[in-house]
Amino acid sequence: MSEIYRMILECLSGRVLEIGCGSGRLTDFLNEKGLDATGLDPYAYGSNCIRAYAEELPFDDGEFDSIVSVKSLHHTEAPKALREALRVLKKGGRICIADWVFGAQTGIPERYFTHDEIRKMLSDAGFGSIEFMESPERDIFIVRAIK
Repeated sequence: MSEIYRMILECLSGRVLEIGCGSGRLTDFLNEKGLDATGLDPYAYGSNCIRAYAEELPFDDGEFDSIVSVKSLHHTEAPKALREALRVLKKGGRICIADWVFGAQTGIPERYFTHDEIRKMLSDAGFGSIEFMESPERDIFIVRAIK
């Protein structure tokens, strides 16, 4: 298990939504670890994933205990996506976001954020207890927050 997956796994419990699941590899990993994980991505193709956008989550209010997003926030309208994440989280639920520090060269439109920008977006959305960590490789940050 990678160090990033270990750090993410420590943050999650119960019913988990992975935003930006792609192939569903992380979603499958979380299910193998005993969590009840569902993935979401506009281009999803994994078995436990549905096609939808982070800015318009097709779930009821308070449906999830935890949300995780790995290398995906920069593809979203982040303030709107974070408000939606807050909506579908239960009270006391956690969000764990891992994203590039400096950015990847993928050719897809992307917007990378400073820690201050992410802290403000999470706070503005209604999250508290915001905590940042760096991956061992230092190219990815991890931020955790609570509803």
